[in-house]
Amino acid sequence: MTSNTVLQHAQKTASVAKTVAARRGLGLKAIAARFDRAVAKGELGPETDTEALARFHGAVVQGMSAQACDGASRATLKRVADIALSAWPGASGSAR
Repeated sequence: MTSNTVLQHAQKTASVAKTVAARRGLGLKAIAARFDRAVAKGELGPETDTEALARFHGAVVQGMSAQACDGASRATLKRVADIALSAWPGASGSAR
């Protein structure tokens, strides 16, 4: 996972912040591309907004990373992951 700690000090470390942001952007593009392939293979429905799903996934991962750094337990993070998975397309139909 790409660290998001640099976000807190972006003005002081602008070049590092840009590099980290670019890497996060590449990660989101890779995830969206995988979701696009899943749509093409019928693993996800054709109505799936793959870009939004990738951003949702990124937000959950980044948030969980920050919470882990703040001391959240494995059990707590697992509960967060379980809730995030409930929003997965097909689980409840809400992530479209």
